Amino acid sequence: MTAAAPHRWMKTLRAAVRAEIWLAFQHEGIGRPREIARRVCRHYIGTVSFPHSRLIENAITDMVRNEIKKGPCVPAGKVQILILAGFHPLLMGKLPSAISIPRGPQDEEETFYRPLLQASLAELQEHLHLLRAQIIADRQRFHALQELHDFAVAMGASPAETLSEIWGREVAS
Repeated sequence: MTAAAPHRWMKTLRAAVRAEIWLAFQHEGIGRPREIARRVCRHYIGTVSFPHSRLIENAITDMVRNEIKKGPCVPAGKVQILILAGFHPLLMGKLPSAISIPRGPQDEEETFYRPLLQASLAELQEHLHLLRAQIIADRQRFHALQELHDFAVAMGASPAETLSEIWGREVAS
């Protein structure tokens, strides 16, 4: 296998993932990452030994989620309509191509994606609730980490020390 072969294979795999996402959005109106990954595995990967098949499927499921999030948001013709309707043009680039909609108790396998322009207001509201919960959790994590950092600095830790070294030194003294 040449050095370019893995890169070419990943490019082909990514194209297959995009094609399956497009098909899911066109035929079903939604994309379920795990189901899309299974179709990619079935049609493009072929038979893989059982212990590795789940690992490959998990990796492709992550790739599906990333590709869904990276896609173009609003087709060029609809951009003009939104701008003429009063939507701020600078916000257009910040809109996601698809939104995640949880189904069930925060189980990632139950979450599906719908193209933004095909989502209902109720689905957009569900997505906003999900984002709000993630933002709150991120803020809490940020504040806890900031406190940990400030505490370590106040103890005289140097920037090169690991947290294990700092706490080990403090426990020993």
